Amino acid sequence: MIISIDTQTIVFAIILVNIFMMILIISYRNALKDRPLKLFLAAKICQMAAFISWAFSLTPAGAVDDPHVGSLTLMVGNILFIIAIAQEGLAVTALYLKKQSRIKWIYTVMAAAFTTAYALFYAFGAGEGIRIALVSFFCIVLVIYPAVYLMANKQKSYLQRVVGILYFLIISGLFTRMLIVAGIFGHDQAMQDEGYSWANFALFVMMILASTGYFLLAKEQADIRLLYRANTDSLTGVLNRRAFFEQGQRIIRYFERKKEPVTFMIFDIDGFKKVNDVFGHYVGDIVLKEVSGVVQENLRGYDYFGRYGGDEFTVLLPGADEKDSDLVAERLRRIVESQTIYENTKLRITICIGLVTVVPEKETSVDILFKEADGALYEAKLKGGNTVVRSGGKAQVNGLL
Repeated sequence: MIISIDTQTIVFAIILVNIFMMILIISYRNALKDRPLKLFLAAKICQMAAFISWAFSLTPAGAVDDPHVGSLTLMVGNILFIIAIAQEGLAVTALYLKKQSRIKWIYTVMAAAFTTAYALFYAFGAGEGIRIALVSFFCIVLVIYPAVYLMANKQKSYLQRVVGILYFLIISGLFTRMLIVAGIFGHDQAMQDEGYSWANFALFVMMILASTGYFLLAKEQADIRLLYRANTDSLTGVLNRRAFFEQGQRIIRYFERKKEPVTFMIFDIDGFKKVNDVFGHYVGDIVLKEVSGVVQENLRGYDYFGRYGGDEFTVLLPGADEKDSDLVAERLRRIVESQTIYENTKLRITICIGLVTVVPEKETSVDILFKEADGALYEAKLKGGNTVVRSGGKAQVNGLL
């Protein structure tokens, strides 16, 4: 028994879904300020226009009296659909790529070439099967990059993988349409029509799910941005005080279980108040950014670096014993000392560093380590600055014990 699927009903259902998605996008208060969502909204508008055009040619007698007009609306619908898929592909990559000019140019050229090619095939009387295969192939080319990007991105989340799989399922649906119209599954017209209807149904369902997935991806990226802003010092880009202490406490507990050392380090900029008083807070901000930048460049990828407040910064070195951390502290002191900051003046900056190394125990906390390292920093300041002092009184001044 053949189960019929009314393609016209499917198309009208898709139109309603697209209208609902457009309402959701527009009702989101930041939608028109968010470039990826604007691209996605444009894709949904094009898709809806494409489905409306298709609806005019899917009734048994045609939605219009002139069959040529009905055929023209089918052509317009396919062209709009190609453009919509190109826009959706750009919308996906725009969630992750800040600089998208090259991809945008490539997609614009491909969309223009594909729509022109389809129009020419239509104008020269290509059969329906060829036109369906052509549109399917063009859409596969446009979808494959975002699908691969979502799956291959090194920092991909489980959500990205799921949405990437959905896009690969869309590619599979488009490829299946090509096989059906090519007669791979048989040449019986009734069976071809039935298979084509089922392929369209599955394809449209995957498109709806992928669109829902896109909303979730956009929400995930918004959450990541909010978390970054909540955990990051706005001036220097390093961890803020709260985030540093929270993450530092987790590391301490982890190394307590491993029975391995951690080193806590605190440093501040010598004479920073004078820099602000003489050159102004603008230059002071430049100094903070330059110093924090050069320090971060010379830490390991898994070290934790935060701004405690003012010109005071904290560093947590997981797994670093006294010997290793002495070398790190002295290297940072020398690197900062060697820097020259030019901002309407020539500034040579030095720092004082206090540090403490422990194998964490149950009572060890970031607050306790901070207190110990801060005491060592105070000793370093008393020694005249540009100095590294380890908690317990061992001092290293200008590289000499």
